[in-house]
Amino acid sequence: MTLLLLIVLLVVAWWLLGRDHRSPADRDYEADERNRMPAELADGKLVLSEQYRRTDVPRKLGARFDQVFLTPDGRLVPVDTKRRRRTRVTPYDQIEVSVQGAVLRHGRPGPLSRYEVASYGYLRIVRESLPTVYLRFPLLGDCELEALVDRYQGIQSGEVEPRAARSPAMCRKCAYRADCSADVARLR
Repeated sequence: MTLLLLIVLLVVAWWLLGRDHRSPADRDYEADERNRMPAELADGKLVLSEQYRRTDVPRKLGARFDQVFLTPDGRLVPVDTKRRRRTRVTPYDQIEVSVQGAVLRHGRPGPLSRYEVASYGYLRIVRESLPTVYLRFPLLGDCELEALVDRYQGIQSGEVEPRAARSPAMCRKCAYRADCSADVARLR
């Protein structure tokens, strides 16, 4: 009797665990999203999602990953999602995803440490009433990120003079705008 009960429980568990429990709408969404992805992401495996990681190399850096995919050829590719109308990669986007790349290179968890980190990332742009777009762009290297961190710390300490932003829009979102003599948005 116990053996029969155990067999029934195993069959029920196998049946429940083997089924795809997502709703049809969720399955359709995933299929649509994979169709929009570049082939290397669509054919790859999602290995990190909505996780925060840190590293001390090349400087103390932390990054919150939207998604990291393992491509079929064994590269880790960071993907960051933005909601906006314009389909372009800004310098801020490039820096943000480059920091993610550096954290992956120097502070990735054990099982992922055997994979190479791609020299590029993707920006996934979600646009209202329009299809989602994926834009590929090169990541900054460790030396470039070190220089940016050093410059930021120099500005914070007063040792380095800030320079005017290329666009007033960059100043509008800056947390240090009130104290900045180079605020392009305010000067125009």
